[in-house]
Parts: sequence; structure tokens; C-alpha cells
Amino acid sequence: MKCRAGGFTLLELLVVLALISLLVAIVTPSFFNDRTRSFNAAVQTAVQALKRARMEAVVERRSKSVLFGKPDADSADALVWSQEGIEVELSVDDDDNSLRSVQIRFFPDGSSDGGTLTFRGERLTRRIVIKPESGQIDIERE
Repeated sequence: MKCRAGGFTLLELLVVLALISLLVAIVTPSFFNDRTRSFNAAVQTAVQALKRARMEAVVERRSKSVLFGKPDADSADALVWSQEGIEVELSVDDDDNSLRSVQIRFFPDGSSDGGTLTFRGERLTRRIVIKPESGQIDIERE
């Protein structure tokens, strides 16, 4: 009678490692895809808020703003966009480099303050460019 020592053979260990590697290869991309998809959806809601504010400014013939972040007392008439885990920065092309609040204002003629909104999430970045003269809103493609 032969007695077999306890343990696993090298072949059994290699099969288990191959299965674990296969599972990781399948699960990891779908996890990151979901995160990217939700980030892009959040940025798209920001674009919709900007377009709505521009349209309301033209139709109502008065300025309309979109505030990115938590509202304050002065933002009672502004549309507010906020998303947990996403930071928004505003950069403008004019000579005034002072820190401005993250707010875009549209005027009755369709024009705007203009600038570039940068959305930063966990390892994800997206930019929205608002042209001052026309108020046109474009998402920069990566």
C-alpha cells in the first residue's frame, strides 16, 4: 500500500493560479468601466445644467448662473451642480488671475463669462470649455 504525502501538486497550484488570474482579468476592467461611466454621466449632467442656464437666460431675458459646489446665500437664483467625489476648477483666459468662485453666468444675449471647467475625479479628468462671446459649450475629448 502506497502512502501519499499531504499537500498539492505543482499542477494543481498552477491551475488554481490560472483561474484566479482569469477572474481578476475579467472583474477589474468592469469595475473601472463602471467608475468611468458614472464620472462621465456626472459631467454630462453638468453640461445639461449649463445648457439649461443658457437657454433660460435667453428666454427669460435676464442673467442666469450655474454654481458648481455647495450653494451660498448669494446663489438663490442660480442652478446648482454638485457631485460627491468630483472637484471642479475654473480657469479663464483673461488677465485677471485672481481666484474666482466656480460659477458660470450666462447673459440674455446668449454670451457668458466663459472659461474652462476642469472636473477631477479619482484618476479621471474632463474639461468643459465655455466660449465667452457665444456661450457655446464644448466637452474636450481625450
